[in-house]
Amino acid sequence: MLASVESLDRDALVSILGEPRNALLKQFRKLFEIDSVDLVFSAPHSQAFIAPAPPAGGSHA
Repeated sequence: MLASVESLDRDALVSILGEPRNALLKQFRKLFEIDSVDLVFSAPHSQAFIAPAPPAGGSHA
């Protein structure tokens, strides 16, 4: 699936990953809680999730 998010800045994307009730980062924390792991995402780590993906079909070094 492709979605265009060009109008959102980095801060908005990080906010979307962490703030909604069912945010992805919250879901990851819950999954790790099952194994008694306390998962914490700092701001720089949260921003790593929104790093640009390599172009499709490109080489992966």
